[in-house]
Amino acid sequence: MAMSFNSASYPDVDVKDCNSFRPSYKVAEKTTGQTLDINIEGGMAPFAVILSTESGDVVTDDFSLRHFEALKSGKYTCIIVDKQGCRKKFEITIQ
Repeated sequence: MAMSFNSASYPDVDVKDCNSFRPSYKVAEKTTGQTLDINIEGGMAPFAVILSTESGDVVTDDFSLRHFEALKSGKYTCIIVDKQGCRKKFEITIQ
């Protein structure tokens, strides 16, 4: 007996609402350097957060992190990808 598949029954399958996916960030100064907190609204978890330096070096290979410590001054690129493949890229300057 063949099963039919109705994607309307599964709202998380093949649904791309990338407009609701809004990341933001906050930088704070600590004695050990700058900290960076990434906040994500909308989109669909899990999220991959890729933070890299201006020279292209990835800050960490743990892409589930949203909190980063002891960052040096400079420009960083942050790319966030959600479960649906929605992608947001933005630049962060740390003073």
